[in-house]
Amino acid sequence: MKGLLLQDCVRDQLAEFLPRALEKALASYHAHMDQDIKGTDFSFSTYHKDSKVAISHVELLIKLAKWVDESAPQDQAPLIPEDILALAEEDIAAFRELD
Repeated sequence: MKGLLLQDCVRDQLAEFLPRALEKALASYHAHMDQDIKGTDFSFSTYHKDSKVAISHVELLIKLAKWVDESAPQDQAPLIPEDILALAEEDIAAFRELD
């Protein structure tokens, strides 16, 4: 029973944290992807590596968000807003197409 209470507590804390974390990670990812690549100090390999790190971070946040919603009671609405998850998954798919 104690483990279940801990899981509930962790799930509730993640449900509060994850929407903001996903929004911030996506905003950062978009800013990175939209940067000027024509500058003289642009390095494609660094840009690509940083993009992969950012998208991996977003993927991890999505996995946590799905765990939060899957571990919630069945009668509870999704704790993570679906529009944020959908945007994150679209960004991952778009990055995979470019990669």
